[in-house]
Amino acid sequence: MRPSRQQSCRRTTIIRNVSFDAADPGALARWWAQVFDSGVAFDDGDDAAFDLPSGQTVYFQRVPEGKADEPRTDPGSTRRL
Repeated sequence: MRPSRQQSCRRTTIIRNVSFDAADPGALARWWAQVFDSGVAFDDGDDAAFDLPSGQTVYFQRVPEGKADEPRTDPGSTRRL
């Protein structure tokens, strides 16, 4: 049986990583890595990251300005066709 056109056009989006703005990326990455019983993948002073047990990576990037009204989050996704 052949799938309908609607069924064959379905797409799945998988979140591979997410990034957050931070005043101290290294401190946040270390704290969250400890929460998830993980290690810091990298920390160069301006950017830091750790891997979740599920395989996604959480990034923190240094920003010079203070907190804005709304949090800025950037989900990195991969679309599966």
